Amino acid sequence: MDKSLKISILKSKYFSKKLEYYSRLMSINSIFEFNWNGKNKFKSISEKYIPEHIYGVYLFFNSKNECIYIGKAGTVLQNGNIKSQDICKRLNNKRKKKNSKKVYKEWYLKHGILTIKVIDTWKIKKCPGFVEYDLLQSYFDEYKKLPEYNTCF
Repeated sequence: MDKSLKISILKSKYFSKKLEYYSRLMSINSIFEFNWNGKNKFKSISEKYIPEHIYGVYLFFNSKNECIYIGKAGTVLQNGNIKSQDICKRLNNKRKKKNSKKVYKEWYLKHGILTIKVIDTWKIKKCPGFVEYDLLQSYFDEYKKLPEYNTCF
């Protein structure tokens, strides 16, 4: 695998293999990754690193490289078109009636620098919901629980 395509892999047997599998399917333009140190504006950082109209799955990792959240943006309609917001808009929306900036700040204060990895599932012809499900199921198989901030599945 091309070094530029590599993403940090967890030391788990199921979840890391799924991440590795999806990373191999990606082209260089399909994986986006950035760190957030809690100081810069999250919205401006996410907009800088994630192009518009990217649909797929995003994962938050703490400073120990542990996955703390898996989410998706984009719903596929019957006609094959994407409905809903792209990843950048999804990341900057409210979460449980809280401003996303406040939520991510809480996560940063608890976990340190956050790494956000985005997989453009549209480029590999996979539905965002399927990839989110696949990664969450793999995480559950490994740890017998969901990532810390995924409250249900």
